[in-house]
Amino acid sequence: MSEMSIKEKRRENKRRKVAALLEICDLNEKDRQAMTQLRPEISSDGPEPKKAKIDDGTSNTSDDPSDQGDTKPKYSEKELEELRKLLKQRNNEKKKTPLLYLKEPTGYQAELDVPPTDRVPMFFSDIQHLVLFATLAQNSPFFPRWCNLEKCGHLSAVQILFIEGAGISDYLQCEDKLPSLSKSKFPIHLEVVMPSAYGGNLIEEFCAIPLSRNQGNNIIRAYGSLEKAVNSSCEVFKILRAFFPVDEKSGSLSQKNDVKNQNQGSSDDKLTPENPPPPKPKPEQLPKTDKFPRTHLLLSAWQMIEEGFPIPLNAALKEKYKDFVPTKPVYKEVNNFSPMYAVDCEMCTTTIGKSECTRVSIVNEKLETVIDTLVLPHNKITNYLTRYSGITAAMMKNVTTRLEDVQKFIQETLEPDAILVGQSLNNDLVALKMMHPYCIDTSVIFNLTGDRYRKSKLKYLSEHFLKESIQTGRQGHCSIEDSSASLKLVQLKLSKSLEFGDQVLAASGLHKIRKESSEIKEKVDLSGYATSLFSYATRMGKHASILAAPEILEKYMDYLNPRIASYEQLNKDGSCETITKEETSDTGHVTCVISSTNQSVVEGATAKVYENFLTVGHIKLTEAASDALALGRGEAVEELNNMISHMHDTALMNSLSLVVMCGREKSSNGICFINLRKKVFERVQYKPGASVQ
Repeated sequence: MSEMSIKEKRRENKRRKVAALLEICDLNEKDRQAMTQLRPEISSDGPEPKKAKIDDGTSNTSDDPSDQGDTKPKYSEKELEELRKLLKQRNNEKKKTPLLYLKEPTGYQAELDVPPTDRVPMFFSDIQHLVLFATLAQNSPFFPRWCNLEKCGHLSAVQILFIEGAGISDYLQCEDKLPSLSKSKFPIHLEVVMPSAYGGNLIEEFCAIPLSRNQGNNIIRAYGSLEKAVNSSCEVFKILRAFFPVDEKSGSLSQKNDVKNQNQGSSDDKLTPENPPPPKPKPEQLPKTDKFPRTHLLLSAWQMIEEGFPIPLNAALKEKYKDFVPTKPVYKEVNNFSPMYAVDCEMCTTTIGKSECTRVSIVNEKLETVIDTLVLPHNKITNYLTRYSGITAAMMKNVTTRLEDVQKFIQETLEPDAILVGQSLNNDLVALKMMHPYCIDTSVIFNLTGDRYRKSKLKYLSEHFLKESIQTGRQGHCSIEDSSASLKLVQLKLSKSLEFGDQVLAASGLHKIRKESSEIKEKVDLSGYATSLFSYATRMGKHASILAAPEILEKYMDYLNPRIASYEQLNKDGSCETITKEETSDTGHVTCVISSTNQSVVEGATAKVYENFLTVGHIKLTEAASDALALGRGEAVEELNNMISHMHDTALMNSLSLVVMCGREKSSNGICFINLRKKVFERVQYKPGASVQ
C-alpha cells in the first residue's frame, strides 16, 4: 500500500469518527428535549432533585424527610461510633491476613490449566524457596521467583505433605476421585520437576540450602576452610545437585588423561599405588589465570530454560527433544579446574524449511582446534545462507560427515565435567541436537545495556573488550573465529571479576563489597556446600516437626543438628512417647516423630501443627497403592483422598498447606498443590447492640 493511500485511509477514519460523535451529540440533545416536555420541572438551570423511594414505588421530590420513603437506617452518634470501631477492627484483621498469588509469567506457566505443550514446570528448589520464605519472612536467603507471599510474618503455620510413589500422570488419571485436591480446596496446581525424574535426592534437595557468600566467609574465618567445617560442624555439609545424571564417585577424565600423559613410557595405563591420580583440587584453589571460580559463570537451570537450551523438563519437551542425545551418558561434578570448550555452528536452510547444521567448530582453552568439520544434512540444502554461514555449494560437494558422526566424536572427546562456552550457545546445542548441563553463555555474562533482555552481538563484544574485529568479510562468518572470540571473552572475565562487563551486576552494587572480604568472596567456590533448612528455622526461634516412617526419618537425620533435635514414637492411640529430648536452648527445636503407617503420619502431622510452626509429613505409597492410583481405582485412592481431606480440614487459620506428589523414579514429573487458608471477610452487617461480626 502506497504512502498516499495510507494517509487517505487515515483521513477517512477520522471523518467517520467525527461524524459518529456529532450523531451521538444530536441524539443526546433530542433525549434532553423529550424529557423536558414530559417533566417541565427539569431544566438546564440545575440538577435533577434526588429521588426517594416511597411505598407505592413512585418518585417523590419533596424536600421534607418525613414524606420520603428512605429505607437507609438512621444511627445515633453512639451507634455510629460503634460502627466505626467495627470497621476499624475488621480492617486491622485484613491487614494481618497473608496473601499468596502467582507471578507472571513464571508462576502461571507452570499451572496445570496451561496446555502441556506450553507449560513450563517449576523446579523443586522453587517449592523449597517458598517454604523457606514462608518460615523466615524477610530473613530468608531466597525469595520465590514465581509467586508473591505478602504479610507472611502473620502466618500461623506451614505444613507440607510429601507423597512418594505418585506423580502428575497418576493424579490426572484419578483427578475426579480426589476431590480433596480440587481447586476449591487447593487453588494452586503446579507441575514440578522432582528429583526422582533425574535420579536426585528428594530429602537432600528439600533440606539443603546453598551457602551464601557471607555465610561462606564466616565459616572459613571460624574453621579455616569449608572442608574443615564439614568435618567439624553439624551445620555445613556437601551436596551434589544436577539435572543431568552425575556420578560423584567417578574420577575426572581430565585427571585420568593427565596421568596417562605423565606415564607415556609405561605399558600399563591403569592407575596403581605407584602412579596415583593427582589429588582433586580443593574448592579454595583456582587456576593461576582465574580471579574467581568459573563455576560462578555457569547458567542455572532456570536460565537455561529462559534461554531456550534443550532440557527435557516435561512430556511435551521430552517429545520435542526426543532425537537429542546427551554429550555424555554420565557427568562428573564440575569444579574450578573443569576444562572449557568453545562451540560454534553454522547453518543452512533445508527442504524441511528449517536451518540445519552444516559446520561445527570446537576449540579448547589453548585456542587449539579440537574439531572443525563440514556436516552434510540428511535433507537437501535449499539456501546456503553464504552471507552468514560462509558455506557454498562447492564446499559441500564431497562432504560425507553426518551429524551423528560429530555427536559421537563429542561424546568420546569431552570430559564428563567439561564446560561448554558460546555466544547464544542454546542455538548451537539445538543445531547439534545435543544436551549438556554445564554451559557459559557470553550473551548472558556480558551485558552493556543494563537490561538482561537486550543482548550485545559477539562482534561488538569482541571489538569492545578484546579490541579484535571479527565477522568483517562478506564471505560469511568463520566458526573457528567466533568460537575463539567467545572463549577469549570468558577468559578475560575470569581474569577480572564477576562484575566485569556486566552492567546489571555493576548496578546492583556487588562491585562495592568490602575490601576485607572481597578476596574470599572471589576465590572461594561455595557450590556444593549447604546448610540445613531446619537450622535456618530454629535459629529464628521456629519450632519444626518431621513425621515419617523410620527408614524415611533416618534420611532427614543427616540434615539435623543433634543439639536441636528430639525423637518421639507415635503410638496407635495417637499419643507420642518421648525417646530422646533435645538440649535446652533459646532457639527453636525439631521434633522427629516415628510413625508406622501413612495414616498415622497425616493424623500426627495435623496434631503437631498446633505445637510447631513448620510441620513436614512424608509418606511413601506401596507399589500396589501406586498402581491402583495410576489406574484410578481401588481403596488406595479413597484412603489417599481421606488423608488429604483431613489435612485440609484441620489446617489452622492463616496457615500455608502444600501437598507434593513426588513422582516416581525416572518417571513423570510431580505436582504441587498449594492452599493458603485465610478468613473470608463478608460485608459488615451491623445491628445496634450487636457484637462485632
